[in-house]
Amino acid sequence: MEKGYLIEIIAGCSAILVALISIFATCIRDLKKSKRQSDTIINKANEISSDTAAIKPDVDTIKNDVVKIKDNVVEKIVPELNYSKNAFEGISDKVNKLYDDMTYHNRLQKDLKESVRSKDYFIDGIEVLYQSNALLNADNYSLKKQVRDLSEQLQFRDQKIKALEQENNALKKQIQRTQKDMDLYM
Repeated sequence: MEKGYLIEIIAGCSAILVALISIFATCIRDLKKSKRQSDTIINKANEISSDTAAIKPDVDTIKNDVVKIKDNVVEKIVPELNYSKNAFEGISDKVNKLYDDMTYHNRLQKDLKESVRSKDYFIDGIEVLYQSNALLNADNYSLKKQVRDLSEQLQFRDQKIKALEQENNALKKQIQRTQKDMDLYM
């Protein structure tokens, strides 16, 4: 075999051996580092465990205080909040109605101000008054005619009543004369 070829194989094997040794050394270093980190983690976990044990009584006290506060809120504050809520709803309804009324009145005032400034507003008002007056005059004429007709009927009936009273008086006198005449013959 050739000497150069053998040297290349030995050099390649040496390079592989050096690489394997460096990989093995890196693995050992990483294992030691992992062991140190795991020891640190275990120590921290033990510290946390002891701290947690020390905190547990405080947590229980806080839990009891929270239960007391919750009971106090449920017994005293919630009924007051419900009462306040009901009172607020009543006030809210009144405020909403007041707002609606104010809005309505403001709109009316605005419309009235705008319409009073208008010439058409006065013309329309005069036309309405004229039409109302014409209707009232027609009704007045009709009523006056009815009053005249009724007055004439009343006068006619008064005259008829007077005539009937006179006739009644005359008949009474005639009855009296007839009775006297009958008394004489009897």
